[in-house]
Formats: sequence, C-alpha cells, structure tokens
Amino acid sequence: MSEAELVVDGVSKYFGGFCALDAVSFEIRRGEALGLVGPNGSGKTTLLNVICGLYPPTKGQIFFRGFRIDGHKPHLIARAGINRTFQLAKPFKSLTVRENIDLALSHRKGDGASLDEILNLTNLTGMVGLEAGNLNAGQQKRLDLARAISLEPSVLFIDELGAGLNPVELNELAEILRKMQYGGRAIVVVEHLMGFLEKVVDHVLVLNAGREIFRGELRNALNDQDVKRVFLGDSIGH
Repeated sequence: MSEAELVVDGVSKYFGGFCALDAVSFEIRRGEALGLVGPNGSGKTTLLNVICGLYPPTKGQIFFRGFRIDGHKPHLIARAGINRTFQLAKPFKSLTVRENIDLALSHRKGDGASLDEILNLTNLTGMVGLEAGNLNAGQQKRLDLARAISLEPSVLFIDELGAGLNPVELNELAEILRKMQYGGRAIVVVEHLMGFLEKVVDHVLVLNAGREIFRGELRNALNDQDVKRVFLGDSIGH
C-alpha cells in the first residue's frame, strides 16, 4: 500500500479554555475519499482550518508527504498540494468564469490540467463567459471547486459543498468528485448529507464535541449506537 499523502497525528485545538478538537488523528492516501461527519459544532470545519493553516494546532502534528506542515501559512500549504472549498462559495462575482479560473491558474506551480480540462471536469464549459455573480448557487459551488483544483492539489477538502443543492445538483457534484478520486486525488468530504456521502466515500470519520467517536465504513457508521445517539433528531438520512 502506498504511503499516506496526509497524516494528522493527535491534533487538538483550544480557543481559550474551549476544546474544539481533542487529539484527532487520521490519514489518507492517493485515490481515497474520506467523509468527515458530525453535527454542528463537532469540530469538522475547525479541523479543516487547522490542516489548511488558518489556525495553528494547540497540540499534535500534521504531515504532508512526510514533511511537517502544521503552523505553515495557508498559501504555502495550498501551493504544496493541499487545497479546499468553502461552505459558502466565494468567487470574484464581477469576473467571468474563465477569469476566475485563470486567476487561480496564475498561482499554480508547474504544469497541470488546462483551463478547458478544468471546465470540462466541473461541467462549466458552457458558462465560461458568464460573470460569476450571475451563476446560481450550484454553479458557483462548481466554480469554487474548479478554482480549488486549478492549483493541482493532491489532497482536496470539500467543505459542505452539497448544502442547499437539489438532488440533480448533488448527483452532478458526486460524479465530479468520483472522477477526481479516480484520477488519483485524495479527497476529504466534510458533509452532513449522508445520502450524498454514500455516493462519494466508503469510509468516514465521525466527530462529536471535537472527539472521534467512529472511524470505519460508512455503512457501519449508520448502525453504530454512538453515531445514532449523536445524530438523534438530526438529519442522518437522505
């Protein structure tokens, strides 16, 4: 088995006296897709922000391809090969789809997918000349994804990209993510929608109050008593 692209080792994050993450660990390899699951306030986005350099960890270490990256600046981590989308798409709304992606491509080191290849992968080819502000929510999220992959990350975090999308848009997004995975990219999908996750990942890490409560196959998570308890009254179904 190939070595892990990303290793998160015992990462904790405190904000004052509040523990947002408590010794979380996981690793992911090329071509794997991992779901990061938990109710609101469970620490999912905080973990993502720590890995991507927005916050330094209070404890623990993070390694990318064997090199320690915790505490590095976000732009350096992104250029090294770890990138993300955001819960709310943040395109430059006055720029066209092409201009948004070209701007991202201008920050890439080395070769990678062309503009046309990125447009094709994210199903944005027919919208290349439209201003981003005129796209609907689903299209803006695909543009956010297109900009993220423009830097050719080998590890990509998808932060609740499915929120607010209809079933057709969710299916389209799931197909795009599967293509990325089959292309060798490691993907971590932060998501509430279990039905969507079932189309993209096989394994999940479930957090609650900053702690891991389950790690394993998604189908087993749905039958785990701790997971059921945490999501009781929440939307764990479709």
